[in-house]
Amino acid sequence: MLRRATIFAALALLLAAIAGSARVGRVSPTDALSISSMAGPRPSATSTAAGADEPSPPGGLGNTRDDLEQIYGVPTGLQGTMIAYHDGRFAATYVNGRATAILVSYGSAPSKLSTARAGTKALIPSDSVFVGTLSAGPSRIADVYRSKRLGEKVPPPASGVPRGQFAVVYEMDRTAGVEHVLLTVGAVPSG
Repeated sequence: MLRRATIFAALALLLAAIAGSARVGRVSPTDALSISSMAGPRPSATSTAAGADEPSPPGGLGNTRDDLEQIYGVPTGLQGTMIAYHDGRFAATYVNGRATAILVSYGSAPSKLSTARAGTKALIPSDSVFVGTLSAGPSRIADVYRSKRLGEKVPPPASGVPRGQFAVVYEMDRTAGVEHVLLTVGAVPSG
C-alpha cells in the first residue's frame, strides 16, 4: 500500500512538472472530507468562499501555499514527493507558489465514493464545470472538470491541455472504499 501511495504521489508531482460544482457552507476541508476525527491538529476555515486571489475555497486546488498552510498548518514532512501536512493525511505539490496537486489520504478508514465526492467539493473552484468521469487505471476513477478561475491563476502543465482543466482521481481499495483522493491540474493521470 505504501508503494502504491508513493507511486500515486510521484505521479502527481510528475504531472505538475510536465504536464457542476456547488458552493459549500461554512465547513473546513478536513470536516468536509470526513477525516477530521483522525489524530493531530484540526485545521479550521471560517469561510469557504474563495479569496480574491484564490481560485478555490480555503485549502483548495490552485490556491497559494500560504492559503493551504493557514488551513493545514505547517508541513510535517513528505508524502512520497509531495509536501505533507497532518503526518501525510494531506499533501500538496506547488508550482510557482500554487497548489497544482492535493492528495487526501483516508488512512485506515476508507470513505464511500459518494462521501469522498461530496467532500472534494470543498477543495475545488466554485465555478467548476463537470466534464465527465473515466477510468484512470486499476482501482481508480477520475472526475474531470474545468474552471475559468483556476485557468486564470494556474497555467496548464502541458501543451494540449485546456486552461483550467483538472482531475479528481479516486483510488479505491478491494471493497470499493476510497483510500486516496488526488486533485491535480492538467490531464488525467493513468497508471
